[in-house]
Amino acid sequence: MSKGSSVNNRLAVLKDALVARLDAIVDPLSGKGLFISGRVAGLEASEDGKVSFTIEAPAADAARYAGVRDQAEAAARATPG
Repeated sequence: MSKGSSVNNRLAVLKDALVARLDAIVDPLSGKGLFISGRVAGLEASEDGKVSFTIEAPAADAARYAGVRDQAEAAARATPG
């Protein structure tokens, strides 16, 4: 296995783990997981383990998502990789 494919595999595993953790957080509007409900956009993971994503929510419901954002950030920090 080449170094590039090893890195790609590790990043794929990290992204899968992040999706699972984010989907365990309930979207307050749909009652579904954040990822499956379509609230997570731009999920990226880099070789050095940094991740980024955006939680998209209606402006009128932004306050309801403050706690969700905190949960999502904690879940991302707790994800090994």
